[in-house]
Amino acid sequence: MRQPPPDPATAIRPVGADDRPAWDALWRANCRHFQAPPMTPALLDALWDRILDPGFPMRAWLAWEGGVAQGLAHVILRPHSFSLRHIGWIEDLWVAPEARGRGLGRALIAALAEVGRAEGWRRLEWETEAANAGARRLYDRIAEPDPHPRYRINLNA
Repeated sequence: MRQPPPDPATAIRPVGADDRPAWDALWRANCRHFQAPPMTPALLDALWDRILDPGFPMRAWLAWEGGVAQGLAHVILRPHSFSLRHIGWIEDLWVAPEARGRGLGRALIAALAEVGRAEGWRRLEWETEAANAGARRLYDRIAEPDPHPRYRINLNA
């Protein structure tokens, strides 16, 4: 079944200094959902400072619907060894459960792709858990799966 287009009252925009409460609520909901370790106030403050620091390669956007922040995206820009253009890595993409199914995830990704085109990024990449069927249905409709398996070594002591 095809999703309806995003509500015309939907706005996707980079976070600003005044958006901390809206970002914080969505970020905490995302962390609870994915059972991330608890974040201390100092860690949340440092993460927010990174997002607002124009010299740090992390950016954040909020999806607003009817004046309420309902989604967020964090993108990390990284260099690429085969090109002088950056790769945009969607580190986090979250839509509040009550706002799902209205096209906000798709709208966030489309907005990020538009920013990437305007800024000359080489591509936009992301991953999701294999069991995240809802997200994968969306991603399968709007993007090509990456042909490269990913591996990791956790370096936590």
